[in-house]
Amino acid sequence: MTDAEQIRAIKSQTLAMLAELTARPKPTYYVDGQTVAWNEYLGRLQATIDWCDRKLAGEEPFEFASHGLHLTGGPCCPWAQSCGGTKRVRSRR
Repeated sequence: MTDAEQIRAIKSQTLAMLAELTARPKPTYYVDGQTVAWNEYLGRLQATIDWCDRKLAGEEPFEFASHGLHLTGGPCCPWAQSCGGTKRVRSRR
């Protein structure tokens, strides 16, 4: 299993836990001097999901459009004379 697959599995499991807990919300309560704070727990689950999203975003290839003005077809990009400054660039992080 790759890192990305493991992160997707963690996210999926955490989303399932979050859905289950929000379907049947529980109050904060105290047992034998210990606090069970469900809002804090839900916040930690959301933080885990956010972490997974950030990690997965770093694993995915990205694409962006680059537009530029080539006055003389100079050395600013190798496609300067043929693309008119609208060459699409694909890259990996």
